[in-house]
Amino acid sequence: MDVNDNLRGWDDDLVVGTVHLTEIFEFFHVLRKNQWEGVWQLDQFPFREDSVDAARTSIQILKRIYRALDRLDEPALAEAQERQDAMAAQRLVQDALFGLVD
Repeated sequence: MDVNDNLRGWDDDLVVGTVHLTEIFEFFHVLRKNQWEGVWQLDQFPFREDSVDAARTSIQILKRIYRALDRLDEPALAEAQERQDAMAAQRLVQDALFGLVD
C-alpha cells in the first residue's frame, strides 16, 4: 500500500498529511479497525524538497498519527457515528490528533 498526499487533481506524491491530515488519520483508523497488517510504503516524489527530509517528515507524521489513534475515544466515536453527529466525530478526531482537552 502506498502512502502520500495530493491535491486531488493529480497524484502529486506530496509528504503525508500536508493536505488531507484528517483523511490520512481516518485511513489508518480503518486499517487498524480491520486489523490490517500488510506493508505500507511512502510513495513520494519531492522534486523541490530534499528527498530524505521529506521521507523523515512523512515518517514523523505517520508515527504521530499512530499515537493519535491510541488516544481516539473509540466508544464515543462509534456513538457519534451512530447518531450521525459529524461535529462530535470531528471534535473527537481533532482531540486525538492535536491532544486537545476541554
